[in-house]
Amino acid sequence: MIGERSLRVFVEVYQTGNIHLAAQRLYISPQSVSKTILALEAELGAPLFLRERRRMLPTPRAARLHRQAEQILREFALLRADDRQAETPRRLKIYCTSGVPEYLGPAFAARFAAGRPDLLLYLIELPDRQAQDLLRRDGAGLAILSDPCDANLFVSRPLFSCGYCLVLPQTHPLAGRPQLCEEDLAGVPLVGKGDEFQLYINQMQRFTPDRPGPRVVLETTSYHLAMQMAAAGQAVAFVPAFLADRYAPAGTVARPYRRADQEKRFYLVRPGASSPTEPERAFVRAVRRWVARE
Repeated sequence: MIGERSLRVFVEVYQTGNIHLAAQRLYISPQSVSKTILALEAELGAPLFLRERRRMLPTPRAARLHRQAEQILREFALLRADDRQAETPRRLKIYCTSGVPEYLGPAFAARFAAGRPDLLLYLIELPDRQAQDLLRRDGAGLAILSDPCDANLFVSRPLFSCGYCLVLPQTHPLAGRPQLCEEDLAGVPLVGKGDEFQLYINQMQRFTPDRPGPRVVLETTSYHLAMQMAAAGQAVAFVPAFLADRYAPAGTVARPYRRADQEKRFYLVRPGASSPTEPERAFVRAVRRWVARE
């Protein structure tokens, strides 16, 4: 019976005109190529090639078979492509503000993958403004951002929030206190985010000459760097509590710093003219369930 393999061998011999060269291209032995051609000729009841020294000269029957074989091989390729597409999970892109992937963590990722094997979750960490630009450009999509967006362009819904804490060396004078407040920070070297972040503005605008605040020694978007400086005794780090719980270096302690206006809030954002897809709704349900467990 003529099969895909025999047709593929035939096409290589037809195109190269040489048994050995066809074998090299197919990564099989010349003997295997010769046997396949002889078996194909026997099945068709007609010679396909005239043997002249090292050349294989195609007959008119071979020319007709070559056209048919190429069409059949293309059909095989399309069938395989359809199978691969059916087996490949759909990619679900979610734009995320800084910290969201780490907040959800590996356990959430594993649970979502187990519950929705048809979806490949792709968490893309971006600044809020860039994520908004991408949503606006595409006119669709979903993001988890740290600020509600322009209501004329986007639909924003509260999703979850997390508190902040101060990470400091175990030997620091404030390390023995169970909780810290803004009065404790007078003159303290501090590492935090820069003044383009709303949280920093909320924090720093409370300090005046009459109410001295911390001494900011570094502004950075890297919470890990901030905690490393705390471990080195160079500063106190102002970071989300979930990051301190997971990544605070040895030799440091984390102390709650609780104020309603200093929680980090996260919002679910999508373009106003779009409707969430079924995979996006599934992701939101999974996030809400996950947050409710904590």
